[in-house]
Amino acid sequence: MLEILYSRELAALGMDRQLRHWFARGTVTRIAPGAYARTAELAALDGDATFRLRMIALAQMYPHVQFSHDSAAAMWRLPSLGPWPKLAHVSASRESGGRSTALFTRHGVGLDPRATSIEGVQVSSLARTLAEMATHRRFARAVAMLDDGLRAHDETEYRHGLAVPGKYEVLEELDQLGRVPGFARAVHAVHFADARSGSAGESLGRVQMLALGVDIPELQVSFYDAAGHIGDADYFWRERGIVGEFDGDSKYGDARRYAKGLTAQEVLIAEKRREDRLRRVVNGVVRWDWSVARDRRALAARLAEHGIVPRRSTRRA
Repeated sequence: MLEILYSRELAALGMDRQLRHWFARGTVTRIAPGAYARTAELAALDGDATFRLRMIALAQMYPHVQFSHDSAAAMWRLPSLGPWPKLAHVSASRESGGRSTALFTRHGVGLDPRATSIEGVQVSSLARTLAEMATHRRFARAVAMLDDGLRAHDETEYRHGLAVPGKYEVLEELDQLGRVPGFARAVHAVHFADARSGSAGESLGRVQMLALGVDIPELQVSFYDAAGHIGDADYFWRERGIVGEFDGDSKYGDARRYAKGLTAQEVLIAEKRREDRLRRVVNGVVRWDWSVARDRRALAARLAEHGIVPRRSTRRA
């Protein structure tokens, strides 16, 4: 883990002037009041890791705080559609009223008796965190986290080997939160969630389909030919025999290449051969990337080209 430099510790060592010098030169960057990281090391982190580092720093300075909502979601490695908030989110007693501060957004929903510690940060349990995030005003963001939190992770992922909560657990935690804002939307999100979704981008696509009113496809359907297993399709509209594929970073990115020991060109060639085999056993393959997934109308047009059109009145999502 990247080293965090705390001003109070450096001051105790007589290095407060040195810290001010580093900060003035840009050698270190403030990640939280009284906490710094080396700028060069910080630049190598993505947004998720940077936000987690801030939570770790705050937890060191406020050890009795129970982090929740977005802060707990980040520590549990749940995917975020969109940026993380500027403030940390924490749980507080119902009597406190959830008064926020310059550092914390407080939620007066009561402390989680099943809270746990991740990298020194006390966070709400995974089931409680999923219930908290289900109430998020962005339905797609809530569903993406629920999809990920409800599935078992393989050996390459952070939560590998940990118990996976069921929907009933998340709904029970939601009831414990009380009639919080977004309660009805949260219940809908939990019921709509699907642990078979392979990525946040695939979750977003499914939410867009819900909003458009098209049939929700089956997820991760396996296909075979005479040579054996072709692969699992992200989406499959069985009635039409159409496969849908979301081309996210995980499909072609560095992580997949390194895990399989392939070059970028080899990954592309392998995916092309896979699609050629798929097209021989289905009626068509429709693909899209992040730019189309985020644009509801663009996705609607892409699906319509393959006869996948609304069959019912649309609903907001």
